[in-house]
Amino acid sequence: MSVLVVALAQTATPPATASGTYVVVTSAEQIIGTWMRPARYRRFDEDGTYRSASNAAALDGAPFAINWYRFEEAVMLFTEVTFGGVSSCGEVVGRYEARLLACGELQVVAIEDPCSARSGDMSRVYERVE
Repeated sequence: MSVLVVALAQTATPPATASGTYVVVTSAEQIIGTWMRPARYRRFDEDGTYRSASNAAALDGAPFAINWYRFEEAVMLFTEVTFGGVSSCGEVVGRYEARLLACGELQVVAIEDPCSARSGDMSRVYERVE
């Protein structure tokens, strides 16, 4: 008796949004600045600091989250400094793919991040503010 086994492969990252075209970000220079999605602002600074806040003014004074970020090849790495005023993930590194979509938006897609507080909040599509 012959048995045919078929396995369905799932990609680690979902496809890009509707346009389906994007460029993978490989350096901080491509995304430095402020980005937003409804009720959340993100800023990627030149010094490798990432800040998240509910409004643009709070990015400097009282961000909800502060992380260090850097790129290794085409992977964006995050290490938490504080989340909600405390360090909940410590030195745990999260791995993401950052994509500049054809429409000018930034899509961040989790590859692997053991820190559930960060990974659930990061994977989104953002519009450039500045």
